[in-house]
Amino acid sequence: MNIGLLDLTDNKENDLFLTIAPSGRATVSVLSGDIATGFQLTPDEEGFQQAERIRNALQKWIEHCRSIKPVSESDPVVREIDGQLVLDDPTALGMVRAVAKINCRSLLQENADRIKHFVDRVAVLGKAPRDVVIVLLNVNDKVGCVLAEALMPGHEWQTFRDRGEIPVARGLAERAGIQAAIEEFDTEAGTKLKENPDMLCVVTVQDGVAEVFDAMAPV
Repeated sequence: MNIGLLDLTDNKENDLFLTIAPSGRATVSVLSGDIATGFQLTPDEEGFQQAERIRNALQKWIEHCRSIKPVSESDPVVREIDGQLVLDDPTALGMVRAVAKINCRSLLQENADRIKHFVDRVAVLGKAPRDVVIVLLNVNDKVGCVLAEALMPGHEWQTFRDRGEIPVARGLAERAGIQAAIEEFDTEAGTKLKENPDMLCVVTVQDGVAEVFDAMAPV
């Protein structure tokens, strides 16, 4: 038997339900905002059937629910995905992305001489910044390897690994194609590239993220 107790409180943000099982065990369920919880009134609790006592118990529980800090989008949460418990921590993820963005700048700095070379090539070819970008792709990266294969299909990268080097695909690429590609995995970088159509850009891909730099700015 379910008894709705919405009329027992002036708080319109809470749904309150009392369930009495055939055994006589009573369970009170409280939905307060995004908080769903409950407690039990056992059969041997004196006078649990009295409405006033239930009302008082519910009111105390409402106050308790109000005191609980709601889970925000930035709080870590454990989720079950494909039967596995996975920690979803947006703050930690943000820190990982920040470090990856720093690594993108390091990739830029390590290839300063090649950037200058490609800037000169763009001038010789008469290409406009709207048409072409300079790319630096870490081929060991899960995203960089896909883009590198698309731009340089069949290239043998293992030779670099055998020498203890990190293979990096460097070159000029069609801007529209790179724009579409990075928007798939890094909307922040995609927006930055789109908002600077007249800037000759260097697009780096490292650690699962992309970053966009001004090719004419000091490295």
